[in-house]
This record gives sequence, structure tokens and C-alpha cells, in this order.
Amino acid sequence: MPARAIRRLGLLLTMTLGLIGLPSSVATADVPFTIYVAPGDDTGDTGLTPSSPVGSLARAQQVLRDEAPDSDVEIRISPGTYTAPQTAWNYYVRGHSISFMPVGYAVGQDASAIQRPVFVGPDPASVPDGEPDPRDDFWFDATPTTTGIGLDSNLRFYHLQIEHYAAGGLRLNGGFTTDSYGVRVPNGAGLNNNLVEDVVFRQLGSSYVNDGIAGYAGVDLVNSSYNTIRASTFLNLENSTSPGNMHGVYFAHGSSHNQAYSNTFAIITGSPVKTRNVSNDNDISGNAFNFTGTMAFYEEQPCNSGTCDTPEPEQECPSFGNLFHDNDIGKGLGGINISVFYLYPPNGGVTYAGFDKCHTRLHTWGNS
Repeated sequence: MPARAIRRLGLLLTMTLGLIGLPSSVATADVPFTIYVAPGDDTGDTGLTPSSPVGSLARAQQVLRDEAPDSDVEIRISPGTYTAPQTAWNYYVRGHSISFMPVGYAVGQDASAIQRPVFVGPDPASVPDGEPDPRDDFWFDATPTTTGIGLDSNLRFYHLQIEHYAAGGLRLNGGFTTDSYGVRVPNGAGLNNNLVEDVVFRQLGSSYVNDGIAGYAGVDLVNSSYNTIRASTFLNLENSTSPGNMHGVYFAHGSSHNQAYSNTFAIITGSPVKTRNVSNDNDISGNAFNFTGTMAFYEEQPCNSGTCDTPEPEQECPSFGNLFHDNDIGKGLGGINISVFYLYPPNGGVTYAGFDKCHTRLHTWGNS
């Protein structure tokens, strides 16, 4: 039944319950709008029933556009392997969440017995001559709508597995611009209040896909704040080209007030956690790091190039108030000993970078 018809039915039910004296909340409870996804050709399928699933997240987004639900959304994904190019996502439901999760999964349950849907970049042999390799991008790239969403994007990702994309896994890209002073600043409100829980990001980067394309991160946040990344695995994130550019979680360009905890990071060529350009007050705690990076477990890079003290084209600014604490840290990549943190530029140490001497860039404690 189309979403508009469901809403009309709900209104009639509410009115009826009111007439007979029952609480209207019984009829107005938020029932998620559900789309079903399963491997295979989705031509002609609606995705609105388990027997008529669509075959891709791209088609699921089109169903949402057509149905325009005014409720939380659950995109229920059957077990199997989904071979697809990057999903470019820019559909959101104001005031509601959109969840990507396996069929049969319930939030908060022990999901060890539930098979993860696996998303894999396409085989380059399937790409026509002259066309770009579809694996060169992220698996999922969320951007604002053309007019901006105005509120939180509220995307939820549960119990999935992502592998073999060159740029990385998930990018929440609120965008940034360069102001009249030549400083890179967040572009609008950004994409905020998202959740990544129990997702496996593995074998991402140029080592697994294309030697000419350097990857960025398992989760790359660009102007994206108030997110939570928890109980997820970042494994074999490796670049053969520009190895230091590949990270587990990357907070960039105004990505602030995020939490990353209870995650596992292993075999990553760059620093597993990196902050950049006014990405403030992020809390990274209770994670396990081993065989990650060659400099440090936490890296801060506030500048695009050169020094932070002198204005220059595409100037960036330092980040402040970040927390890195109570993490289980092991060895760097290849079993070498590395520092807990690395701050660039080093002038001022943890106290300041460049012009700002009044704020602390990083607080660390309890890392063992």
C-alpha cells in the first residue's frame, strides 16, 4: 500500500479511536516504512514486500522518492553478496531515521547468528573500455539534498560488511567551501546525527582495488557532526599508493562532537584515527588498535599545506578539545613502536597550533 494511503488510513483510525474513547497514541505510533532488498535483478519489483525485493540500495532510494513516507524507514537487506558501484545517497526524511540493516535484525540484539549482507566493488572486467573503474569511489557517499536538508540526516547502519572499494567505505559528506579570506569552512549545517554500529570495513584502499587511486578511510566524515561509530571493525585498510592517506575513521572540515568507541582497528597503513580542520570535541575511547599506522594512533593535521600561521590559498585551521582515552593500543604497522598521538604542525604541542594559544588541541589519558 502506498505511504500516502497508509497515512490516510492512520488518520481515519485515530478519529475512530477518539470517538470510542481510546487513546489516540495507539493509532499514531510510528510504524517504520519498510523496503526489502535482496540479491538479483530488481526490474519491475516494488521493494515493499519480502516477495518483491529490489536488488540495490540505489533502487531502494528511488522507491523512497516515489512513496515519500513520513515516518522512520527500515531498509531490510537479505543475506548475500551485492556487487555494485558507489551508492550516491541524498534522500532523507525530515525528523525521522533511515536504517540499513539485515532482514531479521533487531536493534540491540545479539546478532552473531545473523549473516551480514556483504557489499563488494564490481569486477573491473565488467566495465566497458574507457569507463572509470566503479570501485574507485566509496561504497556509500551521502551528500545533502540540492536545497540542503535543514535538519539531521539520521542515517543508521547496522551489521553490514563493506569491502573492495578504493576510496573507502562510508562517507558522510556535508561539504565545505572556501570563504572570502581563503579559509576552508563547513558548507551549511552538514550531515549530522548518524550511527554506524557493528559494521565490518575490510580490504579497502588501493592495495585491493587500483594502484592509482589512494583511499581515505573506512568512515570519512566531512562536515558531519554528532555521529556515533561503535562496535565496528576496521581491518586491512591499506594503500599501496600514498599509504599514509588511509585511515580507519577520519574527522574532517568541521566534523565535531562525534563519538567512536568499542571499535577494533587492525592493519591500517595510515593513522587509524585522524582529525583535520576545525573538527572539535570528538571523543575516541575504549577502542582496540594494533598494527596500525607508522607515526601514531591519533593524528591531527590542521593545515592543507605549509604553516598555519600565515594566510594562504585554501587555509585550514586547527581542531581543539578532542579526547583520546582509555584505548587498548598495541603496535604500529609491521609491529613497530609508534607514538600515541602525532600533531602537525608540532609548534605549541598539544596546547595550540599556529595563531591560537588559548585552546588545547588534544586531551589523552588511560591509553595502555
